[in-house]
Amino acid sequence: MLEIRDAERRHLTELPWHPFLCGLVDAFDDERNYYLLMEYAPCESFGAYLEQHGPLRSEDARFYFANITLALEFLHSHDIGHRDIKPMNILMGADGYLMLADFGMAAKVDSPHHWKHVGTPSYMPPECIGESLDPRVIPQSGKTSCDWWGAAVTLYYMVTLNVVRHMFHRVRDDFSSLYTALWSG
Repeated sequence: MLEIRDAERRHLTELPWHPFLCGLVDAFDDERNYYLLMEYAPCESFGAYLEQHGPLRSEDARFYFANITLALEFLHSHDIGHRDIKPMNILMGADGYLMLADFGMAAKVDSPHHWKHVGTPSYMPPECIGESLDPRVIPQSGKTSCDWWGAAVTLYYMVTLNVVRHMFHRVRDDFSSLYTALWSG
């Protein structure tokens, strides 16, 4: 159990500081709990901000999406996939820039395990939902695509305040039904 709880700390300590990631300052533990002291982000989660101030104008959405893009490019350049991109896992700094947080689901891209059913269902790509998925055969680019899907759904949420409810949960592995469901709206 400690290994699972330690995954977030392990991934964050592998990374150098980056302005668009909520960095780890220190980690502590006692008999019952594990504590991560994270970089201070005084404003709120991006999800809470959007609920109060959204939907955003296209110029603002473009700015915030650029923040997310820079964070993901940095993570992927270090072979780490976040795997749970959503507005509630993005924090706002005092300067108004976004910082990606909550690395509890993060994994090394070359990891052969744990690439199914990770993240939040409304922000998961269909390829991470299927039961027939063999994570050992997913190319590395496919493993980072779940982050880009989550970022795209987040962008959609920024400008509409609507969360795409997955039709993919109904169709699971039946890709012809998935294709039909996608094109029928």
